[in-house]
Amino acid sequence: MCVTQAPSIESTRMCSWLRRIAKWLVPLCAALLVGVALCRAQYPGELVDVGPLLYPHDFSHTSEHGWPAFWVLRNEYGDVFAPNLAEVHYTVLPWNLAADLAAWIAVVIATARVSWRMCSSRGRFSLRSLFSLTTTVAILLAWWRVECACCIIRGNPALTALARMDAETPMLRMLQFPPSVCIPLLFSIACLILCAIDMTFYIATRLATCLARRGNRE
Repeated sequence: MCVTQAPSIESTRMCSWLRRIAKWLVPLCAALLVGVALCRAQYPGELVDVGPLLYPHDFSHTSEHGWPAFWVLRNEYGDVFAPNLAEVHYTVLPWNLAADLAAWIAVVIATARVSWRMCSSRGRFSLRSLFSLTTTVAILLAWWRVECACCIIRGNPALTALARMDAETPMLRMLQFPPSVCIPLLFSIACLILCAIDMTFYIATRLATCLARRGNRE
């Protein structure tokens, strides 16, 4: 006859503390990872203009930097034979920067919230979660298809591929980043879409409840 021993109070408390630590540590690490990926995504820029080679050998380069929208212009002036002495000037685009700041804050908060909910659910899954995940994947694929369609050059696949590589749209640019940057950003965007779906469910439920109560009163 086998006798199973109940877990001790110390082990139960230890498991409870570990769950609490993981519940807050995982969202913090996920938000930090997304923040680092956002910082790294700001550096790769697009060359906008190459000025003429002036007499005797001066040059000028202008490039755009930032993600998801370009928010800074980098102007470089110098001598071809002394590139280390080139002068660099930055021009900030305030409206683009404001839009990027809103996007950065939104994706970081959404990542932390979804990660916290994943740690709190303890593996529970529902039809609502399945619907939310399916809708999120569909939205991401549709977004990618729309940006790809904007780069299609009919009758010339080579130019189409080149246009997609040089595209300035957020999704296609993000997919060209290294995996250590692309994967966290893609995950954060999915988290943002999931939060938007949850908010839509919440508002729809509240409206339905209010309408039902008003109908009962009448």
